[in-house]
Amino acid sequence: MSNKILFLVNELESANGICCKAVMDELVMHGMQIHCISNREYHMKKEFLENEIHFYTVKSRLTYRIDSYINHKVLPHFWNRILSAFKFAINKMKLLLTYPIWPLIAPSYTSRIYRKAKKICREEKINYIIPVYTQIDTLIAANLVKRKMLEITYIPYFLDSLSGGYGPKIFSKNWLVKRGLKWERILLNKADKIIAMESSKEHHKEYSVDENYYNKFVFLDIPLLKKPRFNLATKQHDSKIKTIVYVGTLPEGIRSPKYFLKLFAQLTNLNWQLWFIGTDQCGLLNAAAAKDPRIHIVGRCTHQQALEYEAQADILLNIGNTNPSMTPSKIFEYMSWGQKIVSTYPAKDDPSNMYLKKYPNALLLDESDTNYLKTAETLVKFIENSDLVNISQDQLTDTFYKNTPSAFVEAIMKEV
Repeated sequence: MSNKILFLVNELESANGICCKAVMDELVMHGMQIHCISNREYHMKKEFLENEIHFYTVKSRLTYRIDSYINHKVLPHFWNRILSAFKFAINKMKLLLTYPIWPLIAPSYTSRIYRKAKKICREEKINYIIPVYTQIDTLIAANLVKRKMLEITYIPYFLDSLSGGYGPKIFSKNWLVKRGLKWERILLNKADKIIAMESSKEHHKEYSVDENYYNKFVFLDIPLLKKPRFNLATKQHDSKIKTIVYVGTLPEGIRSPKYFLKLFAQLTNLNWQLWFIGTDQCGLLNAAAAKDPRIHIVGRCTHQQALEYEAQADILLNIGNTNPSMTPSKIFEYMSWGQKIVSTYPAKDDPSNMYLKKYPNALLLDESDTNYLKTAETLVKFIENSDLVNISQDQLTDTFYKNTPSAFVEAIMKEV
C-alpha cells in the first residue's frame, strides 16, 4: 500500500501553490497517494481530482474571497476600486483586532482548515501531513492534527520564513522576529522534520540554534528547476523584435520596477518590447505603460499562461527584492529555459544573486548605479550578443539540485 500524504496550502494559484504542485507531482511519480487542502477560489469545486492528486477546498478568509472575485471577474474600474478599498479596510481592522496573536488574523478560517484536515486524515488514513507556509493557518491546523494523531508524521514546509519574513510596516523588524520565534516554538516542537529554504539558513543559525527543534531543519530550496513544457525553438513573434518578459507580482515596499523602467526608457529601439505578466496593480508600472506603447501589462493569469509568455521571451527579467530571506521562485523556472536572464538588485544581499551568479546566461544590474545611459549600453550589448552558453538540464540539475522537486522527494523518502 502506498504512503498517503496530505498537503495544506492556502492558494494553489500563488507562487507557493505552484511550488507545492511541483513537489506533489513528483511524489505522485514516486507512487505516493497525494491529497491537498486549499482555498476555494472563485468557481472552484469543493473536491476534484487533477493529475492523480485529490484536492479538497475550504471557504477562505473574506479578503481572499474578494481578491479571488476581483481576479476572476471582469469588473468596471469603479467597482474594482470599491472592492479593493473594502478589502484594505477589513485587513487593517483585522490587524488591529488580532494584534496580540498576529500573524493569526482569521481563527475561524484556521478552524475550517483544521476540521477538514482532521476528517481527511481519519477517513483516508493519512501517514504524513505537510503544511506549507505562508500563511500560518496551515501550520496551526497541521500542528493540531499532530497533537490529536501522534502516529502521523508532521513535516512543516517553509517556502517563506516565519520568524525571518516580512510583515506589516507598522511592526519593527525586531518585533517581527520575536513574534515569529514565539509562534515557531509553539508550532515546531512536535515536528518530525522541518523543510525550510536555504536563504533562511543563516537566520535560523542566529535565532533558532538553541531551540530543541533546530536539528530537525533540512534546508532545501524553491523546487521549480525542472524540464520546461515548451520548445523554445517555436517562437511566434518577428525575429527583429526583442521581447523582455517579467512574470510575477510587484508588492509595494518589497519589489519595484522603477529602476528597470528608467533603464528601458533609455532604449529608443521601437523593436524592443517589455511585458509584465501577472501584475496590473502597480501605479508606477501603469503610468509608464500609458506613456510608452512598447510596455505591455497582462494581469493575473494561470501558471500555464505565464509559462507560455516565458516560452516566447528573448530575455527573462527578474526584479530583486528588499528581503534577503525571500528568494523569488521565478528565477529557477527562468533558468530551466536556458534563456538569457536580466536581474536587478536593490541590495548586495539580494537572494537571487547567489543563484544567478552561477548561471552563465545572466546579467546582474545594481539598482544603486544611476548612470542609466552607460548601464543601458551594457544591457543592449548583452541582449544583442547572439552568444548563448548552452547548458544542459543535467548540468542545471547538478548545480542547483536543491532547487529540484527531486530534492524534496528525497528528503521525504528518508522518512518513508
